[in-house]
Amino acid sequence: MTAQYIRLYDFFKQQLHIDEAKTQIFIKGIETIVENKFGREQENFVKNSEMEKLNFKIELFRQEVKTGFAEVRADVKSDINKLIIWIVSTGIAIVGLLLALLKL
Repeated sequence: MTAQYIRLYDFFKQQLHIDEAKTQIFIKGIETIVENKFGREQENFVKNSEMEKLNFKIELFRQEVKTGFAEVRADVKSDINKLIIWIVSTGIAIVGLLLALLKL
């Protein structure tokens, strides 16, 4: 029994003048109720090791997103550069065709 249960035991026995057998039964009942409630509540909590695993997975996902974003950004820059080169070369080709047509 913990100190709280001993205090409850003394309270019920001395202050309320309940006999010892009934007091013990009552205190054991309270103890059982508290243990059952604690057991049910404990199942709802995530264990520390599970939380560490979850944090590790979140950090891995964060790194993958950063890496993926950097790759996409590099691909977009490359595609934009290719598009600019294509537009400039197409413009030069059109100017060359116009000059050729004007000379004829």
